Amino acid sequence: MKIVVANYRFYITGGPERYMFNFIDLARNHGVEIVPFSVKSDKNVFTEYESFFISPLLGSGSIQYEDVTRGFFRKTKIAIRAIYNLEAKRKLRRLLKIVQPDLLYVIHQINVLSPSIFSVAKAMRIPVIHRISDFNLVCAKNVLNRNGEICEKCLHGSNCHAVKYKCVKGSFSGSFLRAFSMSIHKFFGLYNPVNAFIAPAKFTMDKLIESERIEAGKIVNIPTFIDIAQIKPNYGHKGYVLCLGRLSEEKGFFYAAEAMKYLKDLPVKLIITGTLNDKEIGLKNLIFTNDLSDKVVFTGFLNGDELKNLLDNAMCIACPAIWYENMPNAVLEAYAYGKPVIASNIGCFNEIIEHEKTGYLFDMKNTVQIAKLIRKLYMDRDLVVAMGKNARQKCETEFSPELHWNRFINLYKSIKEKNI
Repeated sequence: MKIVVANYRFYITGGPERYMFNFIDLARNHGVEIVPFSVKSDKNVFTEYESFFISPLLGSGSIQYEDVTRGFFRKTKIAIRAIYNLEAKRKLRRLLKIVQPDLLYVIHQINVLSPSIFSVAKAMRIPVIHRISDFNLVCAKNVLNRNGEICEKCLHGSNCHAVKYKCVKGSFSGSFLRAFSMSIHKFFGLYNPVNAFIAPAKFTMDKLIESERIEAGKIVNIPTFIDIAQIKPNYGHKGYVLCLGRLSEEKGFFYAAEAMKYLKDLPVKLIITGTLNDKEIGLKNLIFTNDLSDKVVFTGFLNGDELKNLLDNAMCIACPAIWYENMPNAVLEAYAYGKPVIASNIGCFNEIIEHEKTGYLFDMKNTVQIAKLIRKLYMDRDLVVAMGKNARQKCETEFSPELHWNRFINLYKSIKEKNI
């Protein structure tokens, strides 16, 4: 079996890429040949198929909106590619003719590869599965969050709300071009060639069905997975709470940091795997005003052994998100290492966190609740151990690689049967 895996990056920057490379390893372990399709970049993992990759927008490192400077011309160029990327269509067609794959599996194509790649596969009678990593089909900002609050205005209504509120980087032109791109995709049905969509969280699946952007019969819930074979759980800890991921408003790390002002009587610390820069004015002021520099530690981006060591010795992982997270890797990583998770009671968290069994759910932005839960765990090591063991067991039974693979292959087989 051959699968072409398409994603706008072929190097790790976040959850979608971690999933992609884990899926590639999983597929190869089952004897499947994987052929990547992406964008050229100096950061890419080596592949013999890089000659088929499309050119970046502005130099070898620039491939999406966040990577380029402001300017209407550049945003327009991005918008044109986002609507329908002719180069991606042309190069993918050439790759598919040579490889003759059984399936095109698209992880992330927004703003770069574009839905043009779907029509190529359809014309060649190659099934397409598209995994949904966020809410980019219904939200110009991708996160259903505006000014730090949940926002569903575009879920049922017009994309014009994104323009009105300048949702994309606070820019009218950027928001207009993104909303225009989304409207074109919807009007011309550019996602129609996709045979099936995968939503890692049931909550995400339900929201997309609610929006009527995807047919109920075309989308399935297949949770992500984690390979725990090489991970030995540690039910002990060194008395710190860990927040995993980049520093962005929707992650809600601000509220975990604010909770620390209620815990000054304990030696517990909060460690965040992000970099505190000049843009994080609110977080900086919070730490300075409340004298929390010794309680809140920033490690910067970590990977490999350094990240494993942090996970191994954490008391718990905190996910104080203020947006609808879509099955974050942080929860599965915590479970694999035998760590309970405390998280906002929104989005998919109540699907994957069993309250008072594998962790705790708290009201979004409620820093007093967060502090009380951290205190409770810190004062009761036996509770941390018990929850950690429950978490590990849940990871083994519900998020295993084999379970994910079986669900994926069964979806592929059902698509083939319908197309015969």
